[in-house]
Amino acid sequence: MAKYAVVTGADRGLGFALTLELIQDGYTVFAGRFMPEWEALTQLPEEVQARIIALPLDVANESSVQAAAKEIASVTGQIDLLVNNAGICGDQEGNILGDIDYGLLHEMYEVNAVGPLRMAHALQSLLLAGEEKLVVNISSEAGQINQAWREGWYG
Repeated sequence: MAKYAVVTGADRGLGFALTLELIQDGYTVFAGRFMPEWEALTQLPEEVQARIIALPLDVANESSVQAAAKEIASVTGQIDLLVNNAGICGDQEGNILGDIDYGLLHEMYEVNAVGPLRMAHALQSLLLAGEEKLVVNISSEAGQINQAWREGWYG
């Protein structure tokens, strides 16, 4: 039986690397792309590209998530693995004693906290139909309580 995975933030970095690893493990990967100018996914060998279905995806936007879920459902009736990798860091220099950009703080919350929930909810029926039924949420080291010295990352 075919194995399907969804990776958010697959444009570059860890999401891109995970996409390649999953392909080597036999998955067909729906690769969520937020930054179309990052062309790494389109510059892979044809045999690798044949296992990637690139989707425009902004996990902070409900319409974008629903459109991606609809596209995925048009290809397969099941997802075995959802990797919530998309994330943003925001103002790394800011702190709670200085000016706070509440717009940026809201955007970070939408992408980093609500985005994974939005994805899992939108793909719930496909995940439940899958063999493996795995959801993996990836966060940065800044999300650890022992990294609290990075107050600018917390808001």
